[in-house]
Amino acid sequence: MALKKNQLSDQQPELKLSEERYRQLFDHIHSGVAVYEAVDGGKDFIIRDFNRAAEKIDQVRREDIIGRKLTEIFPGVKEFGLLEVFQRVWKTGKAEQHDVGLYHDERISGWRENYVYKLPSGEIVAVYDDVTESKKLEENLKKAESKYRTMLEDMNESYYELDPQGNFTFFNNSLCRYLGYSREELQGMNYKTYTPREEWADTVRDSVAVFQTGIPNRTRTFVNVRKDGRQIYVEHSLFPLHNEKGEIMGLRGVGRDVTERVVAENQILRSKNLLQSVLDSSPDWIYVKDEQHRFMLVNRAFASAHNAEPQQIVGKVDTDIFPEAMCLGDPARGIRGLRDDEHDVLQGEVIRIPDEIVRWDDGSEHVYDMVKAPLRDHAGEIYGVLVYRRDVTEQRESARELKESYDNLQKAFIGAVDALAATAEKRDPYTAGHQKRVSQLATAIAEEMNLPNAQVGGIKVAALIHDIGKIGVPSNILSKPGRLSGVEYSIVRTHPEIAYDILRTIDFPWPIAIMVLQHHERINGSGYPHGIPGDRMMLEARIIAVADVVEAMASHRPYRPSLGIKAALAEVEENKGKLYDADVVDACLRIFSRGFEFE
Repeated sequence: MALKKNQLSDQQPELKLSEERYRQLFDHIHSGVAVYEAVDGGKDFIIRDFNRAAEKIDQVRREDIIGRKLTEIFPGVKEFGLLEVFQRVWKTGKAEQHDVGLYHDERISGWRENYVYKLPSGEIVAVYDDVTESKKLEENLKKAESKYRTMLEDMNESYYELDPQGNFTFFNNSLCRYLGYSREELQGMNYKTYTPREEWADTVRDSVAVFQTGIPNRTRTFVNVRKDGRQIYVEHSLFPLHNEKGEIMGLRGVGRDVTERVVAENQILRSKNLLQSVLDSSPDWIYVKDEQHRFMLVNRAFASAHNAEPQQIVGKVDTDIFPEAMCLGDPARGIRGLRDDEHDVLQGEVIRIPDEIVRWDDGSEHVYDMVKAPLRDHAGEIYGVLVYRRDVTEQRESARELKESYDNLQKAFIGAVDALAATAEKRDPYTAGHQKRVSQLATAIAEEMNLPNAQVGGIKVAALIHDIGKIGVPSNILSKPGRLSGVEYSIVRTHPEIAYDILRTIDFPWPIAIMVLQHHERINGSGYPHGIPGDRMMLEARIIAVADVVEAMASHRPYRPSLGIKAALAEVEENKGKLYDADVVDACLRIFSRGFEFE
């Protein structure tokens, strides 16, 4: 027994050093790391530890949050979906990746990527990164490039309508392209024909839910089978289809081929599932060197980059791994080496080197972001250097290429908007130029109201394409010379929602889809499609609504001649504050009193 105690006593310094080593790693690792303990049977979690990176990411101080509940410090965690992941990992013990998402509460907001696992102690560990800037720079530019290119070439989303049995009753040409069938083959086709048997139950469940509740089922990914037998992933959104009495008579949906994205996501998920620890979960290089420049600890990413296992590198000196010139520098020429930096770190300095260019022995050139920090033992003595190095070569190059591509696409943006506007007007020749005139008037009203230039620009674009949803309305209804029947009018009334489904997938700088969705709503709630009152309407939509009514009444229609500007202005003035926003109407009347005319 005495021998065992002596052995334990002998091991204490080593254990403390090991503990301190990992504490330093915990505090200096680039990723945020937080440790939680479940309470209330897993309904909530107490914060037990929080590293420095996490403090910076979440803009809190460790001492202010330790011992407090997760939902208290981060009230948006449930909506973010991370609380549910914590609960599953705590119950099952199986690690999970919480993909990139936007966290938001009244205090902070940003894009986060989390990896969550359970410790043998029962505590939950979350390793996460703030990817807000890269998300904006990379994802937004990629999405913009893809979406704007698609918009220029062809509107690729499919639109379709189904009866209660799941048979196609109406669809556009994109659906034919997606599934590889002709229009004759698709007409009346049942969902079971193009849906794998194993997905029938999910399809029925989602469809029944929309039928029973009337609540749209947005953005669910299904596997569809083309005529040639090839499987594709399609992101579907389902909405109720109402008859003239407001009863649900079927479903309408919008589909988008996301096969490449899903395949990429699956590959990333499979790769991330292979990660086994906090250090090895990072794709970046993390290593520790002692005062003699020997590697004390390396992560798998670093080892793999040098064609070795971590244990094969531990104990070697830096010149065994890196080029000698890189390690020693050239004092005669005033060129610092790695050891010069590490000498400063061993004196207590933290060194951050962004965009460091390194030329390797094989002639390749890479760009790195690097942080070096001192490691201290329990007595506060510095015993080593922690190095975090990220290879950002491809990111920098991709960012440059994407920005170049984005700048080119921006030049085509206005032309693309005009093309969208022309799409609807070709379906309805009697209203040719209507959208352009509405945009002209709406822009003048917005300027009269002294709105910011950016807001005026959004109104101009939204008005130019506010009737794009009419591509989903049969042309014989749009050009009918007589009064529309109840059924025909109910079909026409779907065009704001059709437009919303089309425009919401386009990454405009403004909420164009919502402006267009609301342009037939009225101040007293008597409008459509949702009958919302004025205080829930966007100001931009209230402006477009007035401009739309004035231009429509002043123009010729297939079922009546022009009523004239005087009648149009009398209509909006008589109903200002009832159907139309009073401030918008007043601004409209002022500009006409000064001689405004449609071009």
